[in-house]
Amino acid sequence: MKKAYVAAAIATLLAILGIMGSLWDLSEKISARFPQIEPFIWIIEFGFSSILVILCVSVLIYIFWTVISISREKLKAPSNFQHFALDIPKAAELQELHALYTSSTDGRVTVEGSVSIYNHCRKSFHAIRDTRSGKFVGYFIVLPLSNAGVSAIEGRSFDAAGADCLNYFSKRFSSRCAAYIGAIIVDKDAIYAKAFALNQLKEFIAKKHFSVIYARASTKDGLRLVTQSNFSPVFPEDKFSLGVIFKRAMP
Repeated sequence: MKKAYVAAAIATLLAILGIMGSLWDLSEKISARFPQIEPFIWIIEFGFSSILVILCVSVLIYIFWTVISISREKLKAPSNFQHFALDIPKAAELQELHALYTSSTDGRVTVEGSVSIYNHCRKSFHAIRDTRSGKFVGYFIVLPLSNAGVSAIEGRSFDAAGADCLNYFSKRFSSRCAAYIGAIIVDKDAIYAKAFALNQLKEFIAKKHFSVIYARASTKDGLRLVTQSNFSPVFPEDKFSLGVIFKRAMP
């Protein structure tokens, strides 16, 4: 539909340019027929030309903005996304997801630890399945933080793999709560899976209206992501490096 609007806008622009050419030709004819008003022809030409220039600029701005909008939509939801589905995984599927985790990170969280956290807050887990093969190609975890969790992060004692880590997370999401991105894992061989995961993560975060988001970068891709997403170290003296916990205040 937007492409049709762009075509119509271009046609309108060409029509305006044609009108401008006709106007100048008409002014010459009027000058030849009514020489007594020739000194004032420039006023008429200036007035109509100004109106037409404003119309031309408006049409050009509309075309530019529409083209940009179309480009953004293509980047946001390419047709390749149709091969992926997002679901909350079942407990029996955590082993398969954990295999993806250990193959691409430091593996500091055990599968038993993942199961424990899953049982504590199941809706924090979001698995990405390739509908063509039926296999998992990635997942992300966003956990609601308790007051104890925020205090632990701000006090440098937070350990998502620790024995008492469940105390750091709430069992459900609440309005304007703080959140911790526990993982963003994607199979490196799954084309477009990373883009789909990030797209779904952003939508999930936007819907939950968190007050602040924390994340620990455990891979170079993760570090690059927090840097590009306007996160900053919880402690200003920390450098942008692996293992550091970052945060970003949300509007």
